[in-house]
Amino acid sequence: MSHDPYTEEITNEANLRMREASGRVNDNRPLVAFLYELARDEIQIGDIEDKLDRITNLPPEKVPGPFMFTNGWLARWAQDAADRLTG
Repeated sequence: MSHDPYTEEITNEANLRMREASGRVNDNRPLVAFLYELARDEIQIGDIEDKLDRITNLPPEKVPGPFMFTNGWLARWAQDAADRLTG
């Protein structure tokens, strides 16, 4: 394995081998880090993909305007989280 400065704090050999085998991916975007941790620790990728497909693949005629949310508190939290993640 060649030197990888991003792994200096990783001491688990299995994690080091996985990073090497999977391509040593790095990214500066907070949204990518959030989605990575969400998929790694909390939600199956298939569930995330189902939601992404449902939201991003709507035909234009099915989207009458802005998305409508029934829980304003949750929607405001989602807006705040999105703003923090996307800058």
